[in-house]
Amino acid sequence: SPHNGGFGSLIVTRTLVGFGVGWLEERLYRDNLLNALLFTAAGTAVAESLYFVVAPLPNIPLWAKTFGFGILCNCLAAIPIYLILRRLVGDTKKFRDY
Repeated sequence: SPHNGGFGSLIVTRTLVGFGVGWLEERLYRDNLLNALLFTAAGTAVAESLYFVVAPLPNIPLWAKTFGFGILCNCLAAIPIYLILRRLVGDTKKFRDY
């Protein structure tokens, strides 16, 4: 659980970012790993920044360290997840023409 019981703030910020990234998924990055990584990094940065605004930590250097580490971990996790989902879903370009 986040510090000082900020679980609701965590859910709200992640939900907003997830909605935004999901909305952009079809329009911008579905078939490109580099774009998926860029949006993963940007989405993580936005989510962490929103959470910091809503429930600020008293130790800003620690937050900055975990901020960068979170972006790195999410981007590293996005690579195999993207490749696995791409293989499972297949090429979707032909379906988007309808």
